[in-house]
Order: sequence, then C-alpha cells, then structure tokens
Amino acid sequence: MKRKERTKMHRIIREVVGPIAQRIGSPYSRTVAWYRHYYEKLPIMPNTIFYESRDGKSINDSPYAIFLYLLENPKFENYIHIWSYQESPEIHYIMDQFSKFSNVIFVERNTKEYVKWLAQAEYLFNNATFQPYFTAKEQQTYVNTWHGTPLKKMGFDIPGKQSGSQNIVRNFFHSDFLISPNSHTTKMYLDSYRLRGGYPGKVIETGYPRIDLMFKDNSEKLVNLFSHFKLTYDKHKALLLYSPTWKGTQITNTTDNVNQIAKEMAYVRDKVGHKYNVLIKVHPYVYNKAKENAALKPYLVPDICDTNELMSLVDILVSDYSSIFFDYLVTKKPILFYMWDDDIYNDERGQYFSEDSLPGKISYTVFELVDNILKISSTDEHVSSNYNSYVHQFVRYEDGKVCQRVVDVVFNNKNSVNSGEIIESKASKKRKILFYPGGMLNNGITTSAINLLHNIDYDQNEVYVLLGGINSQIKSDNIDRLPQQVHYVFRFGRPNFSLYEIYIDRIIHFFGANGLLKKLYPNSTYQREAKRLFGKLQFDDTVDFSGYSLYQTKLILASSGKKLCFFHSDILSDSQRVVNGKKPHKINLRGMFSVYDRYDELLSVSESTNKINKHNLERYADSEKFKVCINTIEPEKILHDSKDNEILERKETRLEISNTLSEINTTNKVAIYNKMPNYTASLLMDLNAEQSIRQIATYRNENGEKFAKVLADNIYIGWVNSKYLVNASKDAIQYSDDDIYGSINATENTILYSAPVGEKESYPIINSIIIRNMYVHITKIASTENHGSYGLITYGLKKIGWVHLGTIKRSKYLNRTGNLLFKLLFNKLLAPIVVWNNQKKYKEIIEILSQKKEIKLQEVDYYAKIRYESQLVGELIKNTQQQKFNQKNVTPTIKEGAIVNVVKIQLLNDKSYAFITDEETNGWVFASSLEKITDLSIPVFESNINLKITSTKEIGCLSTDSLLGIKRKKLINGEVKVLVTDGKKSEWCDEKSVQYDYSEGVFNADGDFIAYPSENTLSFVTMGRLSPEKNQSMIINAFSLFLKKQSSAKLYIIGSGVMGEQLVQLAKKLNLMNSIVFVGQLSNPFRFMERCQVFLLSSKYEGQPMVLLEAMTLGMKIVSTDIPACRTVLENGKYGILTENNTPEGLAKGMEEVSNSTVKFKKFDPYDYNKMAVKQFYARL
Repeated sequence: MKRKERTKMHRIIREVVGPIAQRIGSPYSRTVAWYRHYYEKLPIMPNTIFYESRDGKSINDSPYAIFLYLLENPKFENYIHIWSYQESPEIHYIMDQFSKFSNVIFVERNTKEYVKWLAQAEYLFNNATFQPYFTAKEQQTYVNTWHGTPLKKMGFDIPGKQSGSQNIVRNFFHSDFLISPNSHTTKMYLDSYRLRGGYPGKVIETGYPRIDLMFKDNSEKLVNLFSHFKLTYDKHKALLLYSPTWKGTQITNTTDNVNQIAKEMAYVRDKVGHKYNVLIKVHPYVYNKAKENAALKPYLVPDICDTNELMSLVDILVSDYSSIFFDYLVTKKPILFYMWDDDIYNDERGQYFSEDSLPGKISYTVFELVDNILKISSTDEHVSSNYNSYVHQFVRYEDGKVCQRVVDVVFNNKNSVNSGEIIESKASKKRKILFYPGGMLNNGITTSAINLLHNIDYDQNEVYVLLGGINSQIKSDNIDRLPQQVHYVFRFGRPNFSLYEIYIDRIIHFFGANGLLKKLYPNSTYQREAKRLFGKLQFDDTVDFSGYSLYQTKLILASSGKKLCFFHSDILSDSQRVVNGKKPHKINLRGMFSVYDRYDELLSVSESTNKINKHNLERYADSEKFKVCINTIEPEKILHDSKDNEILERKETRLEISNTLSEINTTNKVAIYNKMPNYTASLLMDLNAEQSIRQIATYRNENGEKFAKVLADNIYIGWVNSKYLVNASKDAIQYSDDDIYGSINATENTILYSAPVGEKESYPIINSIIIRNMYVHITKIASTENHGSYGLITYGLKKIGWVHLGTIKRSKYLNRTGNLLFKLLFNKLLAPIVVWNNQKKYKEIIEILSQKKEIKLQEVDYYAKIRYESQLVGELIKNTQQQKFNQKNVTPTIKEGAIVNVVKIQLLNDKSYAFITDEETNGWVFASSLEKITDLSIPVFESNINLKITSTKEIGCLSTDSLLGIKRKKLINGEVKVLVTDGKKSEWCDEKSVQYDYSEGVFNADGDFIAYPSENTLSFVTMGRLSPEKNQSMIINAFSLFLKKQSSAKLYIIGSGVMGEQLVQLAKKLNLMNSIVFVGQLSNPFRFMERCQVFLLSSKYEGQPMVLLEAMTLGMKIVSTDIPACRTVLENGKYGILTENNTPEGLAKGMEEVSNSTVKFKKFDPYDYNKMAVKQFYARL
C-alpha cells in the first residue's frame, strides 16, 4: 500500500475509532456525556441551589456567604443546598460542619451526581466559571458573584490575551445576575470584558456578600481551625497575614515562588515574630505546592479557610495585587503592600490604580517590609488620606446586609436595592448581530471584516464577533485591531454531542449535507451547541463574513436571526485551487455548498463576482438569494497611515524576563536598588560566591548600564549592576522523573546528546541516521532555562542519551491514563514490547557508545556569517517552557548571510559542529556552513535607515559624528544588536544606543529594514498574499520584460505566503535581485505604497480586490489583469489600466503605457464609495 493510501486509511480509522476510544478512555468525555444526558432528560427541580467556589477547591467566598444566610433564614428552610467540591484532605473539615443539615448535599466535581444537580438545580451560584460543557437552562437562574475588586488589569484590558477570557465571557453571557461591590468592579464587567450594552442580564451593584462575614465574630471558629491543622499561632500576639496573589506569569515557576515565600516570611518572622503571628495564605493555584514545603507548613493557612472570615481576626494585612485588600478596608486596620515584582508585573500586565494612590505603605524588598511593619503605629497623613478615599470608593455599600439585598433581588424579584443600584443593558432596542470574521489571519477577508466593523453605527447596533482558536500572535494582533464597541464570543471546548451526533457531524463535514444527509442534518444538535457558547444571547442577524468554514457556519445557521453568507471570490474556483499539491478548501467548501439553501441571502462582494457565483452555485440555492454587498474601506486610516512621521522617540525599554543562575564576581559590597527603572531606595550589601543568585529580569538604563533583578538564596534583594554577575557554571536545569513512550520523529539534523544542552558536559554523540523513527522510553526530563527541554532515552537499565522533546512524538496508546486496566495493558505490557522491537538499533547505538572516546568541547567566541541557508541540528528551539510531546517537528532555518555568534566547536563522526546564537534561535549547525568574520567590516548595504547615537562614546571604529545607518537587527549573547554603518565601515552596537528615523524606511515583520523607494526612480509595487491565485510570478516575468526598456526601475513585492521562496528563485533565475525588493509583511503598508508610482495586480480571480480600492484611495496609477472583479472596481479602465491579455506581455505593455505617457485616470472618491458600501450592508440586514 502506498504511503498516501496508508495515510488516508489511518485517517479513516482514526475518525471511526477515535470517538469511541475517547468516550471509553477519557474521564472528561464521559462527564460531558453524562451532562448532556441529564441536561436533556431532567426537569428543573424547584427550591434547589447549586454552589461552586474556585472550581470546587473551596467552600468559601460570596457563594458561601449567600449559603450561610439562606441556611439560617427560616423562609428558605425548604430549600436544598448542593455544594460542589474537589477531593482533598482539608475539604472534609468544612463539610463535616454541615453534616447535621439534611438539606445540605456535597457532590464531587465531575461525577454523575455533580452533573445531575448542575443540570436540574433551579439556582446556580459561582464565584468563577463553570466548565465549558455547562449550559444554563431557560428555567435556571445563574448568579455569578466573581471573586474580588480588581487592582490588576483584567479581561481584554490585557493586550493579546483574548483567549484567556473565553470561558469567563461565556459564563457571563449565561448568567442572569453579576454581583458587584462597587462602580469600579461594575466597570470591569462592562468594559474590561466588553459586556457594556450587550449583556442580557443585570448587574447588582450593592456590595460583596462575602464581606458580610467580616462583621461576625469568627475568632473561636478560626482558633479551632488553626489548632486542627497544627498551625503555629499564639492568641496573645497580634496576627499579621501575608496573602500574595497569583501572577500567572513566567517570572518564576510555582516551586520557586513557594520557596521564595517561605524564605522571605521566615526572615519577617525572625524580625517581628516576638510581636506578631505571621501566617500565610497563598493563592489556590499555589496551595498544593506550598503545603509540600516543610518550612512553610506550620504557618500556612489551609486553602479551605474562608479568607473573609480569616481577615476578621487579622491585625495587619500584607498583600501585593490581591483583591482581598479592598475587602479588608472595612476593618479600618493597617494594610501594607509588598510589591517586590511591581516593575515586572506592571510591565507585563499593569494595574488600574497608581501605587501612589494605594491605602498603605509599599515595600519593594523584604527588608523594607520589616521596617514598615515595625513602624506601623506611625501616622502617615498621605496613607491615611488614601485609606479614607478607598473606603468611600470601594466599600461604601458594606454594612453586613449585602446578602439580604442580593437575596431580595434574586429570590424575591425585587427591582431595586436600598443601597447601590441595579444596572440593566440598554441594548434591547438595538439590532443585535452575530458576526464571524474568519480566521483573523493576514488576508483580504480579515482586512475587509475589520473595515466593516469600524464602519458600523454602534448607536444602532450591537455586534458580537465570533472568534475561533487564537493560536498565533498574528491572529491576536488582528483581533486587537477590532473596534472597542464589539463584544467577543468564542467557539471553544468540546461540543456536548452524543456518539451518534459526533458521527453525523463528521460525515456532514467530509461529505456535505447532501441526499439523505440533508434529512439527517442535526440542526437541533447545533442549536444546543450555539446555546452552550452564546448563553442567553439572541440575535437579529447572523453573518458568516468568511464564507469558507463549514465548522463555523453550522453554528451560524443554528443561531437566531436572519442568516447571511458572504462570498469574497469565485467560490467554485477556490474550491479547486491547488496549493503545494493539495486543495485546502475542497472539503470545507463542498460542505458549504450543501447548506447554502439554509441561508437567507448569499452576498458576493461585487456585481461581477455575484454573476459568476450565481451561475456556478444556483443548483445549491434559489437564485433570488444571490445578492451584492460590496466591501467597505477606511479612508481615514489609509490616508492617515500613508503620511510621514518624524523621528520616532524610542519607546521605554521593556524589562526582559529571564530565569538564569548567576554568580557574584566581586568580594566588595555592591549597591542594591529596590526597583527599576526609577528606584526609591538603595543600600550596600555583601554578596558572596556561595549564595545562589537567580536573575529574573534585566534592564538597561539610558546610560547603557545593564542591571539584573535578583534573588539571593530565594530572597528578593533588588537590582544589581550586571557587571558584578557572571553566568553560573552551568545552565539552570530542572530534572524530573517520567515514564513516557514515543517515537523519534527525526530529520537529518536530529542529534542525540551526552547530556541536556546547557550542561557543561553536553556534546553531540549520535546523529539521526541511526535513531530516526525509533520507539523510545523516556525516563527523565530536563527542563533547561535557555535551550528547551530534553528527554533521557533508556533501554532496559542502560542510559542511551538525551534528545530534544520537540523530536519526540508521544504515543497516545502507549501512555494511557485513567482506566487502570488500560494502563496495565498498554503502559506496562505493550509499550516495553514495542521498544524491544528496536533492539537491533539499540545494540548498534550501545556498541558505538562503548567504542567512542569522550571528546571535550572546544570553547570559542567569534562571529561568523552563514554561507548558505542552514537548519539547526538537534532542533534546539529557544524556549523557556517545556515543549509539548505532540508538537509538530519544526526545524528553525538560519538565513543565508545571517550574522551569528559561535561559542562551541565539536567534532563528531568526521563532521564538525558549531554551537551558535542568533536572533531567533540557538543551537548546533554544521561548521561547514559558517564563514568566520575576522573583523566586523561588513559590505556596505545599498540603503540604510538614518539614526542618531544616544551614547557619547564611539562605536568601534565609527565616530558618533558620522552619518550613520542600519540594515539589520540581531540577538547576540542575549542582547539586541544593530549593524551600524557610516557608508564605509560597519559595527554591531547595542540597539538601546540608537534612535531610529523612520522617514527613510520601515522594518518588516522579520526585522529587516526596507528603505523607501527613491523619488527619482520609477517604482512599481504589488501587495497581497504570496499564493498561486495571486499569480505574482506573472508580475516578475512582466517586470523582466519591462526592464529591457527602462533598466533603472524597481519592483517592490509586499506580503508573505507559500509561494515566497518560489518567487525569490524566479527572480534569481531572471537576474532581477538587484531590481526587485521582497518587502515581506508590513504592519502599515500604506506609507510604503504611497511612495511608489504604480500599483500592479496580477490575480487570476478575485471577489473584490481590496488592494485596488486602497491604491485608488492613495491616488496611485494602476495596472491590473482584466478579470471580472478588477474590471468592476476599475470601472472598465476609468480608474486604471486593464491588460489587453492576462499574460506577462500584456502586463508589461500596461506598465509601459502608465510610465511613458501622461495618461489620466478618473479621481476616486473613497468617502462616497464607503457611504454606498455601508448603506448596502444595512440594506441586507
């Protein structure tokens, strides 16, 4: 059987067997199946209340306060209370306190009983989120209390983190009530999560139920809890509580975080323990690791202890960014802030309030914290004023009666509260539109979608943008370009489908809803899925603006409202388009064709495209459904972005996060600064070589001095000048035992190492010829700080060597979890047999290892140029996080001409390897691919960006008085360097020493500087995805013909795509590399386009070419292939030249015509055009 046939057969088997295997082997799949069954079969049970707090890890917070109020209220004695919990040694302590109540039930999370009650309880309370499979029924009342007033930024206020809020937003849209303690939290709901105007429920702003607990005497209850869990507590001393939040960053891992807390609080206890009990309550995400720390355990408050009950006993609260300090304001007792990582935290996430406004003194080191604790009785007028202001702003409603007010609204249907307000959405009168914009990659559909969304009148419309998987920075950046007024809804999580529904859905996906499948089309199944994702939202219109995704269109068609689908091209031709030997749209569009009859209207983006689509697709839908709705543009953006900017001020340098071990290289005292970039205190400190120094961030000041943020023996001490630090003798590596089976998905560059790269004794020992496709047993994992993660291959008792985890394809069947019988069968019996099957290869490797003499690495330090495009051997991807086992086998490519730093040389099997570092990757390459640079005199580049030097020192052989320029950025020894030239000589210098002048050119997405076209040169430009249908090869061939008559002309190709390398090779073949510039992807192409005289388009087919509209807006001359869509946009040649025939000769003739004559074209009015486009869109709703 041929490989292609085998692949197809494997896929069929996977599609058939996969759902059943998943249902049997995955506990989560079974939970979802149970929930779907109970959701459909069980009616709502009156007078039942379901509570969940922190995913069932605790029984606390506002749900707990509401529960206690109802349990003690005689009016609710007939209600049944159901609590969700996750099994832990501590949780039963709380559960036992309610064992005497027959109407209180505890159900373990994700069991049958759990999902049964979740599906039938009348009232639901949660302070976080229910899992993605949860779907609120119409008869259920869902109250989300959330879990704190935010100091740190939340939701979509954190740029580029949209997917992190997807289940939160989904839960909010399912809820009937959101509980808010103050106007700031209300604003968080409505603005930070983009609910304003679009939330179908009510926000009850009347205080926090959980703060009611602080008005009670909880001392006896807490002392008993301390005693039960053996906490060190002296009731004759005051209580100081340290309660840091979870940052959710990569500053340190959980183990480091816990060790730091233990060490620092031990220091605090040593200094103030004579006066205070020092207890610690960590975030639930950290608790399990914290309770393993023996030094911390006697002072660690159990996670199940309600924080608000605890704070009623606390005399001093020490926190950082945790919301609990807002609650603590009601006590009027002192608050101290220990913000040792504020410079990093603000740089990464940010806060809503300035540190100067906080209601307590701030400490940046533990030494300052101790000082502030000892001075706690001192009066600080500034702090006192802030405290009073915060009390009024954040706890003004707190009177111990919040639970009563919330219950009156939720259970007694009151429409007002006597303290606070109830906020309802005003969106009921607006048109509500569900809008799917496509995958949000860099393409014309994304541009058109963003344009349209910026043109919508949000006084009349509420738009909910449906987003799929946000798995790339490109998608995230494009989503950030959407207007602030839109709401986000997300498609994620596993659908609640039965096995029958899964198979019907897969058959429809692959074959379309044709014939019998049209009758079996499971619309009710998709409606249930739409309800899972959209909650209680209802739409007037649903728009599939992409038109390419059957996966999303099934959801669009299942939603309420008029249903519209856009066509951006000749859809039938697109379904047959071949890219790299495959038809990427064939399956999706075949399915799309089969459901066109379910749409109300099918909208092509031009009249000519509509005629083509109507003719080709009328057998799938009634002809009257085919209509026209042209794309909108953003004239202001196009025209504004094309204008020159003056010299741009260099942005404030971001702190660079690191996590590396270092050593002190001086015996003298060194200056320590408490924060950066502006420190408020410093001291001299003795540091010695025996201390474990960990750098967690670096920063370079305006004078070029580099500083490192460091911990010494797990205590944060501050910032120290990097000149006093050297890298530790070996990489910071964490080892852990494991038991994993998989195959080596090797390329010719895969290498087996003697030790993890980063260890001093690490060197290549075997290449991929032998180890390729072997099944291996990984028994140990090494997570390195600088070189990714490695697995130790073991054969029997023999240690073979270390391989990068990115090369291991983990076997799903040999690494079973869950069912004990399956684990025994696959993990313990079958897996060793599979590995033993490779015994010949293992014997060969062992023999090679026994004959091989240890080779010591040659340490070097010089720069070299890559002679030809190369790939890393061993795939050492620069990544501080552990690689996933199932990730695709990706080998980074080092481009020809790249400048790299060579640090090691190794001889292996008569081949020489070099360890290099460059801008994006670091690892081993074949030494033959390098050309050593003896001096840094690089050949002068054709064009350079102007800049000025902010440093007062000379840069190598260059004077700061010279006219300087730059062509390239590089990462050398972990620092960003730029290649600076005075036209004769070049030097690498620190990027922070220069200031760019962008009036001469731009940097593309790859970091290459592209100079603007010369005003004295005839410049052609084209822009678009580099793909077959865009046909840029015809432009290159036409330009080759044109150069025979005007040899000084230039061609600029803006964009990237699958055809990029082929186009470069074509240009090389035609000897055009001196006349063609491959610009790459630009974040703002209009500034570049406007400096060219003529825009070229060579597409084989288009729907409505947006680039033509943009070029027309810029007033450019245009030459385009004569295809229906371009003919329509250019109005048969009024706005540009249409080629006589769509060949290189025809395009070259058009280029000659616009360059050699004074041909005039009609002036395009983008504003009139846009008014017409927006009007057409509204007419279709």
